[in-house]
Amino acid sequence: MSDFPFLQSEKCNPYARTLWDEAMLAKPIEWLVNDLIASGSFNLFCGDPKSGKTFFLMEMGLCVATGQSYLNMPSQRRPVYYCFLEDAPQVIRNRAKALGGLTRMSPNDKYMFYTDYGIESVKRGLDWLKEEQGLLIIDPLAELFAEKGFDENKAPEVLKIFKEYRDLCHSIQGSIVIAHHYNKGGERMRGSTAMEGGIDGWVNVKKQKGEKKVHLDWTMRMGESSDLYCRRYFDQGQVKFEVLKDEEIKEETNSNSNGHSTEGYEEGHLANRVEKFIVEERQVSKRDLTRKFNGQGKNKIDEALEILLSKGRVTFFQKGKTIYYASAK
Repeated sequence: MSDFPFLQSEKCNPYARTLWDEAMLAKPIEWLVNDLIASGSFNLFCGDPKSGKTFFLMEMGLCVATGQSYLNMPSQRRPVYYCFLEDAPQVIRNRAKALGGLTRMSPNDKYMFYTDYGIESVKRGLDWLKEEQGLLIIDPLAELFAEKGFDENKAPEVLKIFKEYRDLCHSIQGSIVIAHHYNKGGERMRGSTAMEGGIDGWVNVKKQKGEKKVHLDWTMRMGESSDLYCRRYFDQGQVKFEVLKDEEIKEETNSNSNGHSTEGYEEGHLANRVEKFIVEERQVSKRDLTRKFNGQGKNKIDEALEILLSKGRVTFFQKGKTIYYASAK
């Protein structure tokens, strides 16, 4: 029984006493991938198209199936079932080959990584998860909504799908990870904000155009939120992942895609993103910037432009009544 007197008093709801005692007896969280994917959890893996989500998820599956560390995070060896709802089988075979799937898996790993295709694979995967208590990966979420005719922007329809998966994960030791896309602005996951309330955790995969590094940050209800930077690259036809150290991150941050030093404003500052957008589009108006960085606010955009203009990174000119910004280089 608890040491707190109130919980032992007659005024306290007996259910509160029971829940408190159960909490004291709760086991520590068990991790499939340390601090990233908890055993018995439902998660989303979010990012822009071409940000590398599928490669990162396939790498996660291979690491869990073989008990290897994933991006320097130890993993627990469990069977994996990967449902590909979008890519053709031959595309997946090429991805698996690039990841060295066959050479990394021993004969003992033969039945540890299953691949399946099409929307019907999800039902097979859920049945498998109940029996095997492993890791089920579904790629992507949009196909689940399309199959049911649901709208991902409507909270009740989002929660109808999510509740089934979340409740299943919470009742067993198996986990589900689903790939999902960002919205057009690239600021957050696409769809209703109810998504964030209906999951146990989500991972953001961010790769800025022209940059070599990929930023993964995650929010976990069952553990602490964290992040890391890594480099995904090809070496003799093989996909490699390298987690970057602090000094390597700083070195890459101080040199943008045009070789200009970004020293003077911190990495991740809106000014970095505004400059890249201007370089990519060649010339943009204030209205273009407001649309691109929707949600940042006019004052923040003005502040970013002041930084860039003061450092000679961008210039401006006028056409009629409209002011346009362009790269100074």
